[in-house]
Amino acid sequence: MRRSARTLAAALAVGAAALVQVTPITDLDLWWLLKTGEHMVATRTFPRVDPFSWTAQGAPWLNHTWGFELLLYGVYAASGFTGLVALQALAALATFAVMYWTLRRDATPVTWAVALIWLAALATRGFWSPRPQIVTYLGLAVLWAVVWEYRAGRRDHLWWLPALTAVWVNLHGGFFIALAVLGLVTLGQAADRLFDGGESEPGAPRVGRMAAVWAACVGAALLNPFHVHALTFPLDVAADRAAKDLIIEWFSPAFQYPQLRLFEGLLLFFLVALPAVRRRVRLADVLLLVVFVHLALDATRNIPLFVIVLTPLAGRAGVEVWARLRSAADALGAAGRPRILAAVGLGLLLPLAGGRDLGRLRIESLRPEWGVADIFPARAAAFLLANPLPGPLFNDYGWGGYLTWRLYPRYRVFIDGRVAIYAPDVREDFLTINSARPGWREALERRGIGLVLVRARTALAALLREAPGWSVAYEDGQAVVFQRRPGAPA
Repeated sequence: MRRSARTLAAALAVGAAALVQVTPITDLDLWWLLKTGEHMVATRTFPRVDPFSWTAQGAPWLNHTWGFELLLYGVYAASGFTGLVALQALAALATFAVMYWTLRRDATPVTWAVALIWLAALATRGFWSPRPQIVTYLGLAVLWAVVWEYRAGRRDHLWWLPALTAVWVNLHGGFFIALAVLGLVTLGQAADRLFDGGESEPGAPRVGRMAAVWAACVGAALLNPFHVHALTFPLDVAADRAAKDLIIEWFSPAFQYPQLRLFEGLLLFFLVALPAVRRRVRLADVLLLVVFVHLALDATRNIPLFVIVLTPLAGRAGVEVWARLRSAADALGAAGRPRILAAVGLGLLLPLAGGRDLGRLRIESLRPEWGVADIFPARAAAFLLANPLPGPLFNDYGWGGYLTWRLYPRYRVFIDGRVAIYAPDVREDFLTINSARPGWREALERRGIGLVLVRARTALAALLREAPGWSVAYEDGQAVVFQRRPGAPA
């Protein structure tokens, strides 16, 4: 196949991998992000305290995603929800294109590079949504490409990274990943130089340059409305175990899902291939893998970060393993080739570990789909807008952002995805009421709650149906709205 034809085929394959990420909007946090963007445009103010909930109203709010919220609302105002889905697809396309470019710059064959991009696309499907994390995915891919080029002795664009960090810090708290990656690479290169004199890696003698760029990126990260507090915020979130217990994406991976089997398979492939690439896997790579494997196993939301970091390493591993297998096949002759082919087959199967589960990834399930998924209480929200009832409102956690988008300022929510702004007693009362734990009635009474909007098939809904002080104001099978009778106790 001629070079131009191969390039076109590869471009179409990468584009198709991005189209796989076109899925209906299911993200729970999109809505308060959109509302914040709308609020900033409408009021010409920058929110530093919470305006949207009644349980944390006026509490300090470190809104580190303010730049992305303005972008998000601008896209929505121009093109609606179709534009938001297109935004997530474009972010995926840009990220995969950078990853593919990194692979090809490292002399990875087109077929293996495209295969890795598709494995990455399938392993991260479901993570792409119109939310600030897509900025971090793209930012990490660009950062890793720049560092990869520098360490290979090809192009030195390190001084673009402080500018990248200055933009990144105003879009998402994931900018901290840039500081972590640069710090780990600097430490790894310093250790390599200490132990082997820096002879085996072109970038190793220039440790001071990498350290200077890292320091410049730290300085660039201070160029945000919150200054040093933006640098400590990601650490505060990571340390807040009580808040993370409310958020499913902070849970460890559940490996019964096909995408997570792919993540497992990619890791297994690299571990099996590692002996073949021991000459070129530097300490910095090992440090990065250890950190990102830990992050991915600690929280599902970190899996795309691991995949982005691993992909160029897996590309190099695949090339070297193939070269060694070919040499072994030539040495063994015709009699030994079946064994070599069996080894190749085993290696190709490793990224597809758990094949019985991957059968659920049917081709038709990968078709692009647009719009908003029918998982939000649209009809219940419309009822409350048409029939205002006295609050304050208690709501399902997952629906808090959507209700803010639809009902604010007529109603303020009890809780939403901005868990960090809520005091511990608010979170505790939410868990008590929502789970119908002992004391739920007292918590409702103590908070003075007059209106409850929750999922129809929950223990709380069942108990409120029988509670003498409450009546059903609206129900549609998905959501139910309870109203406290005047003067009645909870």
